[in-house]
Amino acid sequence: MIKRFNINTRLPAMLALAGLALLAAPTAARATLMLEVFQTPAFAPLPPGVVARGDVVFVDQLVVVNPFLANGTVNPAAATGTPDGADDGGLLDILGPDGNPAPGNLSIGGGAAVQVGNFLVTGSSHISNSPGDPNPSVGSLLISSSLSVVNNSGVTTTQTIVVGDTGYLNPAVPTTMTSLAFGTITNGTITIRTLDDDANNQFGGSINHPSAGTVVVGQSLIETSTDGPVNYNVTTVTPLTGITAPYAKTVEFVLTLNPGGSLVNRSDSIQNTAAGVIPEIDPGSAASALACLGTGVVMLAGRRRKRTRA
Repeated sequence: MIKRFNINTRLPAMLALAGLALLAAPTAARATLMLEVFQTPAFAPLPPGVVARGDVVFVDQLVVVNPFLANGTVNPAAATGTPDGADDGGLLDILGPDGNPAPGNLSIGGGAAVQVGNFLVTGSSHISNSPGDPNPSVGSLLISSSLSVVNNSGVTTTQTIVVGDTGYLNPAVPTTMTSLAFGTITNGTITIRTLDDDANNQFGGSINHPSAGTVVVGQSLIETSTDGPVNYNVTTVTPLTGITAPYAKTVEFVLTLNPGGSLVNRSDSIQNTAAGVIPEIDPGSAASALACLGTGVVMLAGRRRKRTRA
């Protein structure tokens, strides 16, 4: 089931919900929130002597040097990663740092503009409340957002970005997955999917991370712009079967931008509940939620000029 909502009313509610979920989340040991980027054409040049498949992994609470030089090429000092799983045959990854020290909050560049391969990324923030909230109407939550992504390379480029966390315990048997996606794309295409993996694999079920467990796809959305900005704002409600704790959650999007193309005010979220209800949060409480999250730049998304799709 797909529903469309006004961004200005929906965004504050989601931000407030995220703030409440993180405040109320249990204090038990949590899993690791991660973001992985694949790029075509591949990240290059690779440092001499380093065997890598060319992807970059940003890890929650990891402190390393920036994986890219000013021109977007790989920084040799950052190519000291460790294998992230059997999916890549044990090859090395290039590790990226977390710009937000709080657990469950992952930021690329701490909100500042960062060159990630061929894309200049600003205000990249990702939030997980793993292991989830025992309140059945809050449950488990994963949010991925960015203020601006611009292809400043002069070459048409595709990046596959997956954001995921594992170890969700609440609700133990979720019955509903609610996925929300909004943004504005210009001169490019974005494909978005939200995933639950019963086998609790990091990024389980995404393009480059197959899972032997039960994987439920919530949202599956494609938006294309060829002649000007295109706004999208879609909520998808998906019944869940076969997902039990502990499970993993993933937001996956494949972004192709032509030279000068952009994706702005993007947000993708996935929430599992037992009650099948997203609480109606007073929009006035969004300010306190933002203070809790430390991602105030996201509020700019609610102020953008609306454009009606032709």
